[in-house]
Amino acid sequence: MQKAGMEFGAHTHSHFNLIKLSRSKAEEELKRSKQLMEERLGVQIMSMAYPFGIPKRHFSKEVIEIVEKVGYQYGATLVCRGVQSTDSPFSIPRIGIGSNDTVEVLEEKVSGAWDLIGVWQEKAPSWIARIISPHTFKY
Repeated sequence: MQKAGMEFGAHTHSHFNLIKLSRSKAEEELKRSKQLMEERLGVQIMSMAYPFGIPKRHFSKEVIEIVEKVGYQYGATLVCRGVQSTDSPFSIPRIGIGSNDTVEVLEEKVSGAWDLIGVWQEKAPSWIARIISPHTFKY
């Protein structure tokens, strides 16, 4: 896949919710995954995806500082909306694709018809999001 031009990114070493870890443990998780991938693939790993990926619930400004310090250039979230010019390179939204999504649903997501979900993920107060989406807070 690498020879065909695919770029690989990290996802931490143990898939913990980074916002719940101490600064040193979060740094260790981010460094270790980057180091292992670079050793095995022989290329610099520039991007990572936050486990669970919702801002203020799974990563914070402090976590982003660690991501940058460790040497990543990009961080991908699980915020379901298109990229905007104001997005930080350390908080890039991604459009999730479900195993049951039809081509029509995928077209809607890519065209922005589902962007309101991403706005909700970013803006909803934690206590409301916890009630509506309790699975988001398991980790």
